[in-house]
Amino acid sequence: EEELWNDFSVLHQGEDTDLEKPEHRDRFGEKVLRYGGVDLVLRTLALYRPHERVGYRGVVSLFTEPLQGRTRSIIHYAARTEFFLKRENFSRYIQPRLGA
Repeated sequence: EEELWNDFSVLHQGEDTDLEKPEHRDRFGEKVLRYGGVDLVLRTLALYRPHERVGYRGVVSLFTEPLQGRTRSIIHYAARTEFFLKRENFSRYIQPRLGA
């Protein structure tokens, strides 16, 4: 059985996330794109300039987890994937960042 646990004090071990540090900014962006919900992704994208890379691989990381082929991931991220693939949302949030 898989354990899902978020004891942030243990995970961060006293270190704060500082989005002004490039390595923190990359890791934060990557985690949000891969595992965050629509609301958190939208809030995070608002922190980055339109042509600034978000995460390690850019906005394509948004689709990494659902495309791993695991049924659980596909089902879990279906609503988020559908939201960002709608033409108007794709044009507004994803397309301008594809070249970053």
